Amino acid sequence: MRITTIAISLLVLLSGCGVKSVQQPAPVEAEIVRQAEWDVEFRDVFFLNPKHGWVIGEEGTILYTEDGGKNWKTQNSNTKSRLNKMQFIDEKRGWIVGNEGTFLRTKNSGKKWKKQVVRDGSMSLISLHFLDEQRGWITGEGGALYYTADGGESWDFRPSGVGEALLDIHFVSENEGWLIAQLGTTLHTTDGGKTWDYKSVGPQDGLLNIQFDSDQKTGWAVGLAATVLSTTDSGKTWTRGEPDIADSHAIYDLCFTDTKQGWLVAQVGGVLHTQDGGKTWAVQQTGTRSDLMAVHSPDAKHVWAVGSYGTMLHSTDGGKTWTIDSESNAEPLAGVEMADGGRGWAVGRRGGIFRTQNEGRDWEQQDSGLSVGLNKVTAVDEEQAWIIGDSGYILHTEDGETWQVQKGNDWVGLHDVQFLNSERGWSVGDMGGIFYTNNGGENWIEQRGYIFELLKGLCFISPNEGWAIGWPGKILRTIDAGKTWQPQESGTFNELYSVYFVDAEIGWISGQYGLILHTNNGGETWETQYTRTQANLNKIFFASPTVGVAVGDEGTLLLTQDAGKTWTREDSGTDKNLKDISVTEDKIFAVGENGIAVAYTIPSIAKYTPRKRFFEETEVALPKTDAGWDLLRNDGPFRIVGAAAGIKSADISFINAIEGWAVGNSSTMLRTLDGGNTWKSLESPVDSPLIAVHFVSSEIGWLLTQDATFLSTTDSGTTWQILNETVKPVINAYDDHRPIEEPCELYTAHFQGFGEGWAAGKEGVVLHNKDGNTIWRHQENETSASYRDIQMVEEHYGWAVGSWGKVLWTNDQGETWHLQTTNTGYDLYGVSFLNRIEGWTVGRDGIVLRTSDGGLAWSAVNTGISTHLYDVSFINKMEGWIVGEGGLILHTKDRGATWEIEESGTNEDLYHIDYVEGFGIVVLGGHGTILKRKLDTES
Repeated sequence: MRITTIAISLLVLLSGCGVKSVQQPAPVEAEIVRQAEWDVEFRDVFFLNPKHGWVIGEEGTILYTEDGGKNWKTQNSNTKSRLNKMQFIDEKRGWIVGNEGTFLRTKNSGKKWKKQVVRDGSMSLISLHFLDEQRGWITGEGGALYYTADGGESWDFRPSGVGEALLDIHFVSENEGWLIAQLGTTLHTTDGGKTWDYKSVGPQDGLLNIQFDSDQKTGWAVGLAATVLSTTDSGKTWTRGEPDIADSHAIYDLCFTDTKQGWLVAQVGGVLHTQDGGKTWAVQQTGTRSDLMAVHSPDAKHVWAVGSYGTMLHSTDGGKTWTIDSESNAEPLAGVEMADGGRGWAVGRRGGIFRTQNEGRDWEQQDSGLSVGLNKVTAVDEEQAWIIGDSGYILHTEDGETWQVQKGNDWVGLHDVQFLNSERGWSVGDMGGIFYTNNGGENWIEQRGYIFELLKGLCFISPNEGWAIGWPGKILRTIDAGKTWQPQESGTFNELYSVYFVDAEIGWISGQYGLILHTNNGGETWETQYTRTQANLNKIFFASPTVGVAVGDEGTLLLTQDAGKTWTREDSGTDKNLKDISVTEDKIFAVGENGIAVAYTIPSIAKYTPRKRFFEETEVALPKTDAGWDLLRNDGPFRIVGAAAGIKSADISFINAIEGWAVGNSSTMLRTLDGGNTWKSLESPVDSPLIAVHFVSSEIGWLLTQDATFLSTTDSGTTWQILNETVKPVINAYDDHRPIEEPCELYTAHFQGFGEGWAAGKEGVVLHNKDGNTIWRHQENETSASYRDIQMVEEHYGWAVGSWGKVLWTNDQGETWHLQTTNTGYDLYGVSFLNRIEGWTVGRDGIVLRTSDGGLAWSAVNTGISTHLYDVSFINKMEGWIVGEGGLILHTKDRGATWEIEESGTNEDLYHIDYVEGFGIVVLGGHGTILKRKLDTES
């Protein structure tokens, strides 16, 4: 690995009486600790024998070896155009074609290349084939085809008959040849290329290359979608092979040494070998995930392959083992993290993970198992770290060496990650996605529903307070550990890339076109700072409230020592785009384009000890109920009074303090005639889970099931009649793009008056029944979320809550439903409104939201609980209860300002809570658990 050190000094000249020039300490020292050996993509490789070979690629690169690749020399191509294809006829004579009409030829092994421009120079030349030292063809864009009979001194245009680019050409003999054009077109000639006819070569799979053996009968073609074709009758018929490679991968090149033995190279480091002419293919392990663009073998043992990011590899045993001669260290790096002891990681846009244990002087590639782009890495120590990337992937290591996938394979790309300790972390990404874990990444939950925005950076200053930023000019703030996120006004539509706060008030954001925003009040207002650059600023960091650094595209390195009032551009030692930085006690490490890694020593930064934002938190313990419950101490404020198996989706209906019914899943139905002290099990009239029960007298009542069956009774539930057997509501769905009707799946219902009810459930279903009779009508709303609870108050007003933090509101009995903003993506399970103003909703992972304006604004309430909360009920503005997972019951007497845990006497999940006047509080839970509590006023 080459290491370049660049010392940058600022010489301040002082003039005046007796004052000599004084050299101040260098503001920046830059040491390039990692850079690509070959900072280009290689496009082709050609070896005449195991010793002599050439490699060509971007920026006019030509490399030559005469010792089998132990040493490479650069040959002067006299061009910066990309070089695409080459051929040597012997050790002296060779030809190359490239972009911008570039044609090169040599007669002395490349010591001197003579450059010619074919046609007008605007056309890219793609392929070539020479039969001998005089006769040859070249192809290019727009169906361009040229022939030479004098070794390339002059060229004659030959019509190909097509207008698309010609990707490859191969002549079997002086007269017979093949052309591969874009869009799967194959052309064949038998008169030396004077005329060409269309020739079918299997399916139209976008062929890229074709080759025939010297027997003129055996041939092969490869292309997109893992296509491999072979022929043994001069192309009259073709057989499709089945290589063990992903169908989505392109096979870029092939090379056969005889009719039996050959190699293919493909995307993501794919190399396949055949020993039976292509009937079967075996994958060969190369150790690289770079796309391989070309392969060549001068004999059965020596094989060379080249590709993206300067990748060059070879085998001396027919591909059984491969040696990477130039590491693919030109892979763009997007993230870096340095832990203690000089140990750290960098991650790349081709799935690369690179580990250093000596402050970046040496890098060892680790296996990610992925080919997707990796964007950021964060660590809590030298062994435990996380990586996030495209397609939602999150990787984790506990030993610093091996990585496991924690999350991934979805369409939400992730762009930033931060952990506060070994358990608690966040990641942000596409579609406004914010993901949270409190168990080290074993489980990741969505904190926001997907919306049309892009989040690129985040910064938590404490376990509860943090910011997320992105596009378009998006700034979000949370003060409750991400349960809710409130937008802040940025004043810009630019893309924002990085955010950093030194405390709860003072912070900066960097972004597109040199933008830096600054706040002194926690983000209530943001001001633009002048940077004098148009380069995108990808990362920003402040060591103190006044001293900071930002890096960006084109090697931009900005410093400030006055809180950003002035930013000074320093020499970064590179012109590559810098994407990320990691700060240690004495250095700043930056990584970026083409695999560059630079270590900076900046005295003004180094004098501050970097803040490691790790918080070892202890679980918040809520107070238990105190001596104020003396009258009920013997059995606790709640006591178990029923345990019929199966209640989960639950509801309860009391007509007075004595008589009531309870229903739940597994078709459970119970009745009490003594205020809940004893319960009698009734036979359910249906098999579907029961989600709602409503009685208006001892005799008259209704049931609603999960599959939208509606039943009524006039004899206290002894017999039931199905009201809507022939007119059950359905939802419209599609099967193979054909409309079909599917039954509704309901989760919750609310009744009032004589049988009038509302029900809600899966895929945004909201139904209304006006009179307790047959018809349930759909009520339209704005989402397809699944709704878990619904409540109506004051006849006309109602709310439904459900997945992704969705809340629906109506003020016309549900004729129209409108979406309210909660700023959370947590699933909501229960809702309770006292009137049309005061309301509460609870849900997943301890989310509690409150509104005092009818839901126009919802604010999060911190109870200190992170388990699932399933239902909530308030009996007045001051006093309420919440029930949830594991027998949890929370109680407040001060409008939710403080909460106490009340011992429930059970570990069963509690799903439903309700207040019955004259009776008290009743709770339904798992395995038929029923709890009741007499209130002080009803004792």
